[in-house]
Amino acid sequence: MFEGREEQMKKILIFTTKLLVMFAIMSIVSWGVDFYPFQEITARFSTDSVNLLGLPAEMDGIMITVGEKNFLVSEDCTSWKGLFFLMSLIVATGSTAKKKLEGLAIGLPVLYSLNLLRIVTLIFFTVRYGPAAYEFIHGFLWHSTMVIAVLALWLQWMRRTKFITDE
Repeated sequence: MFEGREEQMKKILIFTTKLLVMFAIMSIVSWGVDFYPFQEITARFSTDSVNLLGLPAEMDGIMITVGEKNFLVSEDCTSWKGLFFLMSLIVATGSTAKKKLEGLAIGLPVLYSLNLLRIVTLIFFTVRYGPAAYEFIHGFLWHSTMVIAVLALWLQWMRRTKFITDE
């Protein structure tokens, strides 16, 4: 069944092993990292963006308040898992260090910016349309979009590095 595919299977095994090592690192990191500074930065960018939309938002630590509604910028709101997953996919893929750094230099800011858009739209639509909008946008729309974005950024990087062709 796998005759003649030994090289391909070896590459898949190496990729999978690298991914598993990165996930182990992610698990260890998540136990020992203080995310509060990242939460504050994310809250600051989000608050400023919401204010640009004309909604009077105030920030207190990692809490964003718009009118009577409070929004907590949790650890997950920093998008650290998506950022780490994208980094893991790029690092696990066989390529030069330079190409990996280029992929990270473009992909991570794009993903973080998309995450900020996620937070801002959650706040905007929750203020405008209530908690039901939050549940739909957060639980379905943005969750799926962020997963797809990570995979799309990785696939685009692989196309640019010639791992995948359009043929």
